[in-house]
Amino acid sequence: SWGARGPLTQALRADYFGTASFGKIMGFSSLIIMMGMTIGPLAAGGIYDLTGSYTPAFIFMAISVGLGSLCFVFSNKPAPPTATPSPAPRLQPEREEAAVAS
Repeated sequence: SWGARGPLTQALRADYFGTASFGKIMGFSSLIIMMGMTIGPLAAGGIYDLTGSYTPAFIFMAISVGLGSLCFVFSNKPAPPTATPSPAPRLQPEREEAAVAS
């Protein structure tokens, strides 16, 4: 399932936020994912040691995934940035004099 999810989420990030912010968003998202992949098994093992069952850990993970899914479902696509026209370049003074003389 990870192989199908990876390209899809990267494409969604690019569509939502464009290419200018893609690297920052991918890096931050990857950091959060790696933290979860590191802490999750340790927390699940700790919960098993305390309770003798993985059920509470799986319930917590299911609730977390459900909340994340709800956030995704109710998210709105960001508005595209508005383009501001740049001012016309000014001619250098010597060029202005040459333009007036001709």
